Amino acid sequence: TIGSVLVVVATQRLVGWALPIITVFFVIYAFAGDALPTALGGHNGYSYSRIITQSFLTNEGVFGIPLRVMFTYVFPFVLFGIVLEAVGGLGFAIDLVQTLLGRFRGGPSKVAVVASGVFGMVNGSAVANVVTAGSLTIPMMTKTGVQPHVAGAIEAVASTGGQLIDRKSVVEGKS
Repeated sequence: TIGSVLVVVATQRLVGWALPIITVFFVIYAFAGDALPTALGGHNGYSYSRIITQSFLTNEGVFGIPLRVMFTYVFPFVLFGIVLEAVGGLGFAIDLVQTLLGRFRGGPSKVAVVASGVFGMVNGSAVANVVTAGSLTIPMMTKTGVQPHVAGAIEAVASTGGQLIDRKSVVEGKS
C-alpha cells in the first residue's frame, strides 16, 4: 500500500494532477464496480488485497510491463543519443542541415525537422529523438523568436516523423 501511494504521489509531483486523478478514479472503479449496472461496466468488484497485489507486486503492475518497456526500448535509444551527442555526431548532423537550410525563412524550425528526421532514421525512437536532438534544436529555435511551446511542438512532431522513417525505404526510394 505504501509503495502504491508513493508511486501516485511521485507521479503527481512529476507530471501534475491529471494522471493521479485518473489512477484514483480507476482504483475506486475497481473497488466499487459492483455498484454499477453491467451495461455501464459493472463487475463483481475486487478486494483490497487483490487491487494492491495486482497493481504493485505482479508483472502487470508498476514494476512489470512499464519498466520492461522503458528498459527494453526507451533507455537504449536515449543512451545511444547521448553517446552520439558526446562524440559530436548529432552536432555534425545539425550543423550540416543548418548550413543547407539556415538561411531560409523559418530556418531553425526546418533544421529541427530535417535533423530529427535524419536522427530518427538511425535510432527509431521518438522519445530518444526529442531528448537528444531537442536539447539542441529547441534552444536554437527559441533564440530566433519561436515561442518555447511552439518549438517543443515542432520538435515533438519532427521526432515522431523521424521515428516513422525507415532506412530501408529511404535507400530504396519508397518513402
